[in-house]
Amino acid sequence: MCPVCQHRMWVDEPRCRCGFRQCDAEPMRFHFEAAQHAFRLRRYREALGHLRQVQRYAPRHVGARKGVEKLQHQIREIRRLRAAYAVERAARRMTAARAIVEQWSRLASPLDGRLKAAQDEVGAALAQAQALTVRARRKQESDPAAARELYRQALGIASDLAEAVEGLRRCPPDGPTELVGEVRSGRVRLRWQPPPPDGLGPVGFRVVRKEGAAPRHAEDGTPVADVVLPEFEDGPLPAGRSFGYAVFTIREGVRSQLGVATGPIVVTDEVRQAQAVPGRGMVELTWRLPTEAVGARVVRRVGAPVRDVKDGEVVEARRDGAVDRGLENGRVYHYAIYALFRGPAGRLVPSRGVGLTAVPGDVVEPVMDLRAVSRADGVVELTWKEAAAGRVRIACGELPMVWVAGERRTVSELEAVEGRWIDPVEPGRAYDTARNGESGVRYYTPVSFGEGLAVVGAVVEHAHLMDPAGLRVMRDWRNPGRLVVGLGLGADGASGYRIAACADRWPEGPDDPKAVCVSVERRELEERGVVTIDLPAEQAGRAWHVVAYAAIWRGGSLWTSDGQTARVRVEPLRSGRVVVWYRLVGSVGGKRWSIRLRTEPPGSAIGPTVLVAAPRLLPLRPTEGQTVARFPAGRDGARYEFEAAGLASRKIRLFAEGGAESVLLLPEESGG
Repeated sequence: MCPVCQHRMWVDEPRCRCGFRQCDAEPMRFHFEAAQHAFRLRRYREALGHLRQVQRYAPRHVGARKGVEKLQHQIREIRRLRAAYAVERAARRMTAARAIVEQWSRLASPLDGRLKAAQDEVGAALAQAQALTVRARRKQESDPAAARELYRQALGIASDLAEAVEGLRRCPPDGPTELVGEVRSGRVRLRWQPPPPDGLGPVGFRVVRKEGAAPRHAEDGTPVADVVLPEFEDGPLPAGRSFGYAVFTIREGVRSQLGVATGPIVVTDEVRQAQAVPGRGMVELTWRLPTEAVGARVVRRVGAPVRDVKDGEVVEARRDGAVDRGLENGRVYHYAIYALFRGPAGRLVPSRGVGLTAVPGDVVEPVMDLRAVSRADGVVELTWKEAAAGRVRIACGELPMVWVAGERRTVSELEAVEGRWIDPVEPGRAYDTARNGESGVRYYTPVSFGEGLAVVGAVVEHAHLMDPAGLRVMRDWRNPGRLVVGLGLGADGASGYRIAACADRWPEGPDDPKAVCVSVERRELEERGVVTIDLPAEQAGRAWHVVAYAAIWRGGSLWTSDGQTARVRVEPLRSGRVVVWYRLVGSVGGKRWSIRLRTEPPGSAIGPTVLVAAPRLLPLRPTEGQTVARFPAGRDGARYEFEAAGLASRKIRLFAEGGAESVLLLPEESGG
């Protein structure tokens, strides 16, 4: 059988028809078997040499060709594994390197020197890293910092060693230090110093509380908070009881073995409604003591505020007050009132204290009846009932004072307040002349000054607004129960206007319940030109008194001017008056216009008339606009033509020449 083409041939034939020489069969078989033997021993280059000899005898030998291809693949795979091992070793990923060496060992000969060196190197590195990991695990509970260092050394040798990676992640962080607690109004504020960063990620903190003593470990108490920042405020807590605190570091759910503790801290509360009322040569102190407190201590100091419970002279005190006598009038005395609580072992623990300042002298009463009234000349008149003692000054500003009525302060504190001070011109009277007609809201606060002490009075919020100018009122003859009101939009500082109309008397204010009151915004008045007021049908024929007020809406409240100068009386309707209806006709872009007149009663005579136009507001008098045209006397049905430019964009009204009161001229409802 020919080993190349697998055809039968005679033993005495020198060649097969494929060209293979029968004399080469024996040496070819030898080399092929030798190649198989070398492949089994993983001597790939030796096997490749024998297969090359086989191909010399039989170039088309299928087994030799496939064997060469397989050997070349194995050699390439070994080279790839050697390169991958070099990469992992350079990155100190010894666990991955060991896996590559295991694959390499299944392909290469056990006698391969490079394979043996790699096996020895990987085994030694992993053994050393595992030994460090074991040592770190033993120190993890007792010395976390040393354990982290050993874990890092192990990872420096084998960076992908799973035991070291997980051990370092689960290694407890360092605990915080310098825990400080202070009590403020029934709450405990804690602050501490976080541990130095260990490079393993952000940390948080767990706060543990225990009543009566400081916690000794993480389970010795009640966890009250997990926070990120190194501070926490616990409360409100019952006053008179003591609590201890401990803080532990937490990183990814792993808590530090050691923490920092403080306490027990006695929870205190401050006195309420503390007040110092000075008199001649004495100061009376009153307060409301917390229920849990066992008493109070009052400390006095001259020249500076009291810093702590031992900084000054102790004043004999009751549970709810004290009277300090024998003091110098006009001198500033500083007081601090401490609530006392019973702490551990029966010792008294003071609160942080409430500070007060008092100046003995004559009792000064606050001004609570200040009134502010705007006069027609723009001056605000301030009046009050003069007190028996002290002097009064008025603080004026765009914002109210931060102190409330009845609060007592030193003279220097009040005089440092920003704003203007107004001195009285006589007892109980002062004038704010700095407004110069300026509109707006101001706050006036009376302050009573005594000997080194000042008392704040009741603040008055006052809107200083000038009455609107140019009030004009007339009846609408198409609807006798309606008034047409016009206003001149001057610099009155108003954002709107309030108009009140009352029959047979003047309105008592912008919200007179018996008056007809309407509000209009300044922008709306500019667009419409006039304001209409519908009167009650039963009172339409009576004389009406109309008052206009400038208004400001601020903070949900309406502020108005005094309404003393913007007043008009509208007389009742009179019989015998001729009503002239007029209609303008013309194109919007053209200059030629015509006007047609008709009268009630029909056929009445019409005197000379004048046509007046204004750019913004409807003129209510001939002098409030520009004269566009004059028309001679005529009768009912008269028609006149005239020329005028831009008439369609202006407010237009026809008036009787000379202001004849017997004629009323109104535009037709269907007019152009």
